[in-house]
Amino acid sequence: MIGRSMRGKANRSKMTQNHTSGSKSHARVGYEMCEELGRPARRYELFIKMHTHKNGVPHKEAETTINALKDVVKDHPELIEKSTGEGDVYFHVCGPEKNRYVRIVGLGPTPADLDMPGAKKCTSTRLQMEIEAHQQSEKKVEALESRLDNMQQLLEKLLQQQQNPSCTPNGYNNSNHVSQRSLVEQLEIHDDDMEPHVEDEQDNMNLSDDENMIISRHTIVFPEEPHDEESGRDVILYNVVRPYNLPMAKGTVQTTKPSSSVGGIPLGIQYCEVVVNHVFVRDAILPHPYGILKSVGDARGRSIAWPHDKVKDDMKSSRQSKGPGFGT
Repeated sequence: MIGRSMRGKANRSKMTQNHTSGSKSHARVGYEMCEELGRPARRYELFIKMHTHKNGVPHKEAETTINALKDVVKDHPELIEKSTGEGDVYFHVCGPEKNRYVRIVGLGPTPADLDMPGAKKCTSTRLQMEIEAHQQSEKKVEALESRLDNMQQLLEKLLQQQQNPSCTPNGYNNSNHVSQRSLVEQLEIHDDDMEPHVEDEQDNMNLSDDENMIISRHTIVFPEEPHDEESGRDVILYNVVRPYNLPMAKGTVQTTKPSSSVGGIPLGIQYCEVVVNHVFVRDAILPHPYGILKSVGDARGRSIAWPHDKVKDDMKSSRQSKGPGFGT
């Protein structure tokens, strides 16, 4: 406790510009100024307010900064209307912010949240994967809508020809019949083009149509491969992130062929298909999320892709499958 107190005193002594608002926080003073001005207070206005005594005299240590802020407002009025992210008056006088903290604003937003100059905003891997899946689903929806529009146009042409036939004296027109037949053939071609996509999406996973919409699909042709001898092997799935030695689940290898796919995505040479039989850590994130399957707990009883180097044989299951030896 003594060491913590000494560190607190040392850190406090480094503060050279103490505010004069007493127990009022920046947020409270900013709210009061917003009520008074009829608009949100700017950072330089809030700084001047919180470092000026009630008698109008600036705080001794903050007087230089206050004068500099007033000079910038007078010489560069175009900076007054700029937001915090665009580089306001306070930014030009006091410089850029440090990570995870914005001066005068408080402990809530970070420089990256306000899009301040020089700030870097990091996105988690899981969020990046979800954004990518959402973008791919939007592209797929656009493609489906385009196909439906084409089919609608073909149907309208067919209906127009049926309603306004140009008949010969015998009441039959070969050219009209051929045209209608060609339209029907085009419709069948469009219908055939859409069916394989639905079959591919529902392969390996019994998900609904809405859930399958967000599964990314890639078509890769692999050369012919020999029979998969590792299928049926009981294994333990280990964590794909640190700590790597933490078991996530037990499963059974289905195939290691690179051309095989899970959720429409080919395995490749680094992954194998595994059916999850028993879950140890339910919240563990899957290497490749599939629709609503985000964690290992969601994938129980389903096929997923798992890296080869994070899969090890379940020695206990192997011994039990072999049974007792001779002489026992």
